[in-house]
Amino acid sequence: MDDGINTSGGNDSSALGGRPGQNGFDSSDGSSLTINGGYLFINADGDGLDSNGDVIMSGGTVVVYGPTNNGNGSLDYNGSFTLTGGSLLAAGSSGMAQTAGENSTQNTFLVNLTTAIPAETLIHVESSKGADILTFKSSKTLSSIVFSSSILKVGETYTIYSGGTSTGVEKDGVYEGGGYSGGTLLTSFGMADTLTSEGATGGNMMQPGKGH
Repeated sequence: MDDGINTSGGNDSSALGGRPGQNGFDSSDGSSLTINGGYLFINADGDGLDSNGDVIMSGGTVVVYGPTNNGNGSLDYNGSFTLTGGSLLAAGSSGMAQTAGENSTQNTFLVNLTTAIPAETLIHVESSKGADILTFKSSKTLSSIVFSSSILKVGETYTIYSGGTSTGVEKDGVYEGGGYSGGTLLTSFGMADTLTSEGATGGNMMQPGKGH
């Protein structure tokens, strides 16, 4: 598929010739995407969540895998992205990576990795106290991870590993419970503020945040 969800009903290729579709950080068209509950799984070749206007998320669970093309992003919006609750995982390419917007109140991190991680490779995030934060494997190659959850704490240090094994129960690539072992260290970072960003995007078009 191309875009997973597109509020204007287009797709990436439909932007050619000035038609609605890939927004490319243009001005908002007034559309909006609201997520306040439920479960949403997206496996996209183009943008994952694509709003030519705003995104508002206050609840529910969203899992996005893709894209692999640096001309697209797992999150792509022209207006604002206000994130106040729920659980969000968006993994894909880093060239056009965006995170939640500055009006968000739930802690969120964006990490852009220096090397691409092959599809079906376990990614594990844990706190400095050894608490399991996130374990998943994307069906697509990834170099960028956005994660938002109420379990993230400002002032905490988080470490990301790749590979290894998990004994948890898997749904759409995300593991719950069980234990993780045998991974290789990728990076560590401190949660500096509500929005924390680590690493540079290919196009340096990361949505501004409060982090570093």
